[in-house]
Amino acid sequence: MLKKIALIAILPLALLAQEAPKPAPPKPTHVYKLNYVLTELDGGKKTDSKDYTVLLDGDRRTGRLRVGTRIPVTVGTSVDVPGGRPQYQYMDLGVIIEAFTQSATDTSLGLRTRVEVSSIAMPTAESGKAATIGSSTQPIIRNFTGESDVTVPFNKPTTLFILDEPNSKRSFQVQFTATEIR
Repeated sequence: MLKKIALIAILPLALLAQEAPKPAPPKPTHVYKLNYVLTELDGGKKTDSKDYTVLLDGDRRTGRLRVGTRIPVTVGTSVDVPGGRPQYQYMDLGVIIEAFTQSATDTSLGLRTRVEVSSIAMPTAESGKAATIGSSTQPIIRNFTGESDVTVPFNKPTTLFILDEPNSKRSFQVQFTATEIR
């Protein structure tokens, strides 16, 4: 009899201790696929092209893509060791794409988009030699940045930026296509 009472007293506590299943997060009402094509041109001829895709949940309204490499750059020598030891600072190079939806209709998407591309420039006859600090050769960094508020039609490639490099015949083009997935 005592065992039955103990069991009856423990059973409601055990049922309360079990967690209720958590509801699934709500599905986004709209999802957008943003395809960026970054093309490098030299004298009007295509030298390189890369594609990047960002998926945006229309309810969260923001997306970011970052891909690249960290490179060490010599910034001096240590004074705590006889003869000095090189001191490095690391620099991030690569591609950063940020997109923020601002509005949407059945046929178009309004957004703020920012594209930044940085890379090491190889010395050429046009750009001269790499910069030197002390006896160490330092890299020359190329950087292209574009930011724009645009409204683009769905499924139609749109050129967002054409950026010319000031000291050469090279240019950088950013094309963009927005697709509504659902």
